[in-house]
Amino acid sequence: MVEAERRQASYDALLSWCSELGSGSWEQFRRGCWNLQLGASAAARALSALGHVEFCWRTRQFSCAPATLTTIPEMPGRFLLCGQRTLGVLEELRLAADHSSLDVDVARQPVHQFGAGPGTVIVDGDATDAEKLSRASGVLFAPNAGWAIADTLPVLTLDACGEPATPDERFPHCPVDPDTLEDRWDAELADGYADGLWAWSTYRRPRELYLRRAGDWWYLPVVEHGPYLIERPADAPALVDYDPASRVLAVDSRAPLPELHARAACLCSGRLPLAQPYAPGFAYDHYVNVTPEVAAMITTSLAPTTPRP
Repeated sequence: MVEAERRQASYDALLSWCSELGSGSWEQFRRGCWNLQLGASAAARALSALGHVEFCWRTRQFSCAPATLTTIPEMPGRFLLCGQRTLGVLEELRLAADHSSLDVDVARQPVHQFGAGPGTVIVDGDATDAEKLSRASGVLFAPNAGWAIADTLPVLTLDACGEPATPDERFPHCPVDPDTLEDRWDAELADGYADGLWAWSTYRRPRELYLRRAGDWWYLPVVEHGPYLIERPADAPALVDYDPASRVLAVDSRAPLPELHARAACLCSGRLPLAQPYAPGFAYDHYVNVTPEVAAMITTSLAPTTPRP
């Protein structure tokens, strides 16, 4: 519990630092994470999924999204504060509410994410008052942000996600098992290359993914796209499943959702996914309070490999 508290404080400090800086390079972000004893890749994914910080992997830059109030599905009168969270922003919201005589309750401190990411800030109030608060405080008001993001998700295709490029054979590489999605560094490499997903370890990145299809190579700038672009065994379990009764979107942890898909799911609750162990070696990430409409748009975007009947 002490370690979780330390990580929670570190994530909150990281978000404040990014917010005060506004934007910067990946190297700056990496050094900030190192100083706070956080993994840079995991921190980037958490801040992106919660709608706080945008990352461009082509230019290796980050930029904070503007501070924004958004609604929580099926929870009228309750709102999330996303985007920039500079020091003193919560007090500024409270002062703006008091000055405008609005019946709004701004959380005194973020809700714990159990050390997995920055805490969630909840604002309680009538919908009309929340919109007035956004105008009085200079914070944007964007209702149904999760739905709006999900509605723009394109269907993942190799043409949309990949770039024709031949990998450098001088670097270490191995096939990715289409069933377990594990890098098979123990595999014996033949003279030729089989179609499928391949992992490369280069100077630029410790793990890059290339997809070989019909004898042609494609580079995947976003590694999370890889598992959703390959043909998997017919008896392999679906990577994504949705339970409408509990409103839980379950995702195989070995195939994490791409950033925008994860953000659409996270903004339905303001919570990062909860890992639920399934078998030795992997778990399912449970995104909570995901509406059927948002779940359908996410799974349709990830088609045709998920979900399967």
